[in-house]
Amino acid sequence: MNARDVSSAQAALAIAGVVSDGDAAPALLFRRAGENYSEGRRCAGTLVSIGDGVTLRFALPIPDCIDFALLLLPALPGVYAIHRLEVGGEVVADLARRVICAHERLEPAAAPQEVRYASERGRPTIEVDLRGLGALSASGSTEVLVAIRREASFAALDRLGDRVAGVSARVHDLASEVGGILLGQGEHLYQLGAAGTQQAARIEARITEAQAELIGSVEYNAGRIQTAIADGKASHDRRFEAIDAAIADSNALLAELAQRLERLQAQTDRMVHAVENVFWRRWLQRLRGSRG
Repeated sequence: MNARDVSSAQAALAIAGVVSDGDAAPALLFRRAGENYSEGRRCAGTLVSIGDGVTLRFALPIPDCIDFALLLLPALPGVYAIHRLEVGGEVVADLARRVICAHERLEPAAAPQEVRYASERGRPTIEVDLRGLGALSASGSTEVLVAIRREASFAALDRLGDRVAGVSARVHDLASEVGGILLGQGEHLYQLGAAGTQQAARIEARITEAQAELIGSVEYNAGRIQTAIADGKASHDRRFEAIDAAIADSNALLAELAQRLERLQAQTDRMVHAVENVFWRRWLQRLRGSRG
């Protein structure tokens, strides 16, 4: 293996959380039922291939002495997945069912032949029941292949959590900013509405004043008519002409006042409509601007 291959292998092992040598190097311990693990029943692992994670090989010297295996594969905390385990060339299709325990915990797996486990403190380990596998009943050594990958490190998850918290804080700030804009627009619209109410009150006051003026004018002309009747006994024709003239004047004045009232009412309607249009048009413009 040249220097470039060695560098690639070391990088792959580091990514997979595996240390190539020392006490933390990959190892497989085996035992029979009712016995304990010991250093005399320990196999060192060697790197076989690099792909979706790494594949490690272990050579079991005495297959018929193996019921259980303790896999010490990664050296670093994290979340790991064993996506293939072969014993003597036989893929263990029910690997998930054969797991006895894991340090620190098991995680949900996608398929029966896979195992996911995680550890936040210390070295992740997993113990597997190998009883019933045909390859272990043969004589001579048996080869075990384990394909493992690291799915996440807790440091990466912490960084992701920090990023999520930062984004959440930014979203909160934006929401506060938008809320402030909307509150300001609401106050502005309220001021516009108050101004429109004041304008409507002034128009109503003008209408009341015009009505009072009309009533006073009618009462005044009615008094003139009564005076003309009382004083006009001498000449009926002239009196009646004066009365007709006064009535005609009153009618003209009433017609004029009625027209003034209609014009005032039309102006009032236009002003109210204009105020409403300005109110809602500014509201829609601000709303569209805030959405944009």
